[in-house]
Amino acid sequence: MRTFTHALHDWHPITFLDLMSTMLTASEPKRDPMAGPVEPAASLDVLVESFEEVDLTATTGALHLIAELTADEVLAARIRRTLALRQQRLPAWVTRLAEVEVAQVVEMRHVLRDGENYFLDVRLPDDFRMTVCVYVDNNLGRVVKDAYTLDQPWEVVHERILETVEPDTTVEPVDMAHARAVLEAALEIEAIMFPPMQSESWPACRPLVRWLVGKLPGGVTLPDFEIPSDKELDEIAEAFLRSPYGKGFDDEDHRRLLEVIIGFGAMYDVGDPLRWSPVNVELMLVDRVPRKVVEKPKVLTKLPQLMRAFIRYAYDVRGLRRELLREALDSVDRWEPEYQRLIRTPRLQGAEALAQMMMGEETGLELQLGAYDPLAELLAAVGSEEELEGLSGDPLPDEQFEWLGIEEDIRPKLEEILALCDANADELLDVEHRTANRRLLRDLAIANPAFFRGRAAARTSAAAVSYLVAHANHSLSAYGPLTATELMKQFGVGSVGQRTQLFRDFLGLPYRRVTDGPMLLESTDYLVSSRRQELITERDRLDID
Repeated sequence: MRTFTHALHDWHPITFLDLMSTMLTASEPKRDPMAGPVEPAASLDVLVESFEEVDLTATTGALHLIAELTADEVLAARIRRTLALRQQRLPAWVTRLAEVEVAQVVEMRHVLRDGENYFLDVRLPDDFRMTVCVYVDNNLGRVVKDAYTLDQPWEVVHERILETVEPDTTVEPVDMAHARAVLEAALEIEAIMFPPMQSESWPACRPLVRWLVGKLPGGVTLPDFEIPSDKELDEIAEAFLRSPYGKGFDDEDHRRLLEVIIGFGAMYDVGDPLRWSPVNVELMLVDRVPRKVVEKPKVLTKLPQLMRAFIRYAYDVRGLRRELLREALDSVDRWEPEYQRLIRTPRLQGAEALAQMMMGEETGLELQLGAYDPLAELLAAVGSEEELEGLSGDPLPDEQFEWLGIEEDIRPKLEEILALCDANADELLDVEHRTANRRLLRDLAIANPAFFRGRAAARTSAAAVSYLVAHANHSLSAYGPLTATELMKQFGVGSVGQRTQLFRDFLGLPYRRVTDGPMLLESTDYLVSSRRQELITERDRLDID
């Protein structure tokens, strides 16, 4: 109740809104395709009943929010009958939640269309403002993959975005009814995904997002997804083969593979055979082709080289920048070894492969679902068997940032990032986290100094460093005492998923599609004493000498 009271009377409604949204999420049944919905420890009905039995300001405020956020109209009516008998004085924004409105929706779209961010400009009573960002991932089937809340008005968020926005990206208002149709469809798909989407703020804010999306005007129906006709796909193939890029590929094997490339490009994502980003290149090579295409390895082995030529052709036709092309081709290089391994590995395909993966059995595609190996997880946390064997629970020292070996021209940017990281650790964590932040920042600067000469915002980099360290040390939890949202709030940023993956790339860390538990950074340098002790306990439990 102290937590509820503090949140209810915090300086901005977002604290209480986030808290209640998280509680509603925790009360939802968990998804398990094998066993059906798994009921939570406390259902929403039980939660409401407990709040009705305890007549306090905090529970009254909670009931107001539940009545608004829940889709259960019968439960909402019951709560309102209870509230009619309550006498506590509450902030006006709590009692006037029906007046909340979304003034506009702004879409941020990159030319490669891996996904779109939708920013909701939210107006609350008492002149409070907030912004909610919802990310719709196109590569996974136009599904809500992430969302987060910011306690700043859209105008402030917009200014920050424009400071860091990448080239080839548009940030423009969109029709609100169309946005509602897109977001509702993406939420419906998210509701049946397994494993469910997870991030530092999702699905904790899902009830809040659903509520706000429901306040947008309706009346728009999205058109059915249409795959380009066979004639259109054939025309694309022939145009490629006639081009300089298609030289040497006009034979039976390459034509069959070209059909696969163009056909999968048309069938998935946004239905554009000429759209090839680093992410959907990865999906093509380590998932779709190995899982779905039945063909001899001696034929499939030719696909990456054909993809390189077709990607060059597609980027030329679309007139995209060479920097983007380079990133797509680098993705082919990165994932080809895994692709070549997969097509030579005995494996189930199609529906059988999907069924086996969902049951946790080996299929040859464990990269997709991240098969769990406790020893491998321990080694990925500390870096080597030697480090694991010699691990101690000693705390990290209060250590200054080591400037030796740092290039002088990036020092001002690093000092700005360092100050932000230090302030965050001092306020929310401790000296050990501060030292780990400093070590990680130094390693990143040594690994890729060119990045810190660029325009990337110091705040986002500082937030990513702090998030990586806190996550790796099990210092964050969706239920507190420190949530990822609270950690990010001091930096004035929301999701840092792209920056954290970029930093992991700088350190040469492998891509991990599924992460249940702390981030694995392959070094004891970043581990605080509490996390080290967890690893020691697990090491001893496994009897690892």
